[in-house]
Amino acid sequence: EQLRGTQRAIITFRKIGHWHLKAMGVRAFLRNRFQQARTREEFMAALEAIVQEGCRGAACGRSAVSDFTIRTPSGPSGHW
Repeated sequence: EQLRGTQRAIITFRKIGHWHLKAMGVRAFLRNRFQQARTREEFMAALEAIVQEGCRGAACGRSAVSDFTIRTPSGPSGHW
């Protein structure tokens, strides 16, 4: 955020954040809200809603981010 500004930081994080949220068992509705955030306030509200609901399914028993296996899209890494 400090390097490129808030708007660019949100866009950049949305590119990878959705994959992480899916692997963590976050509902599609909340992932979509996260993806549509345009301002810092919307982004923080989306994250707060995700934290409030918590995880679902098999991901719930995990206690740390390092416990998650997150698949990334195929193709050249420079594309993502």
